[in-house]
Amino acid sequence: MTINEMVPMAYDKVVAEVVASANSFKPDCLQRKSELIAFVTNPENQDAVMKAYKMYGIPPANRPTKKRWPAKDIVYCDNYPPLQFLIAAKYLKQYPDVAPKKTNCGTLESLIRSMEVEKVNIDKERLTDKMVADIKSQIIQDLSTKYLTQYSKLDCQNYQENVEATEFQQQIEKQQEISKKPSVATYFIYGVTGIIVLLSLRMLTKK
Repeated sequence: MTINEMVPMAYDKVVAEVVASANSFKPDCLQRKSELIAFVTNPENQDAVMKAYKMYGIPPANRPTKKRWPAKDIVYCDNYPPLQFLIAAKYLKQYPDVAPKKTNCGTLESLIRSMEVEKVNIDKERLTDKMVADIKSQIIQDLSTKYLTQYSKLDCQNYQENVEATEFQQQIEKQQEISKKPSVATYFIYGVTGIIVLLSLRMLTKK
């Protein structure tokens, strides 16, 4: 059954299924088993867990060991799907959906830059854990594509340029307004000048 064909499940059911799947793995196979269970069972992560579920479905349970007596048993370790689910859920919590509004262009621009930083970090991680790096790379690429598509559809580049031009013009106008108003020093000079004039008149009238 494909992701599109699966029957939608409520959050509690998704959590139960993911935990059951995780428990089918031995810790030496799924080293982040405890982390996965802790993440999906935390209600604060509900939105991210449901997004990961919609993207990848429930990670399948590990295949049971195949007995081959007297030959050596075949021990399976299908840990890619649960790792993918965990990493995707964590990224989806860190990088939110963005409403398709022009006022969010700045947010989209910031997220796109963050995606580029993530890609650099993932390339470094590839040297120590290729599988995890490959999972992260695909998820970040999907997020990057989503943000770039939104940025393009909203015509954010022109919008941002117009916003910056407007802000620059407002700054110029503000400076011009400030320059038109007499400064404190100007008022001081006017005051001193007025006092001198009054004193001069008094001296003249006494003569």
